[in-house]
Amino acid sequence: MDLHTGDGSVNLDGVDGKLRASTGDGHIQAYGRFDELDLKTGDGHVDVRAANGSALTGSWRLETGDGSVSLEVPQDLSADVDLHTSDGHIDLDLPVSAEGKLRQNEIHGKLNGGGSLLTIRTGDGSIHLKKG
Repeated sequence: MDLHTGDGSVNLDGVDGKLRASTGDGHIQAYGRFDELDLKTGDGHVDVRAANGSALTGSWRLETGDGSVSLEVPQDLSADVDLHTSDGHIDLDLPVSAEGKLRQNEIHGKLNGGGSLLTIRTGDGSIHLKKG
């Protein structure tokens, strides 16, 4: 699925497979079983709930210029995580193993041993990675 809007929100439920969605101004909410995700909004929050059976068969990227990101994933999802917020905090409800220098606004690590890359970026907002 490939969706784009210049000004408006995107609300999806029951997605199965690959999803690309972007909006210049509005939030993105997506619920379903995902293989690949690429979600971007210039101004709005991103809220994703990945159902059991979701897997990173390719990279996942969630990005917002001004808003928070909340991603709920199955407890057994494996990924290399790259999380960064310019002005916000990061909350993790899942164990992520990290190496190197730890910063309050940036985390690089592995979820369940690692896998394909999961990137989350916010310019002004917080990141919440939680288990489903």
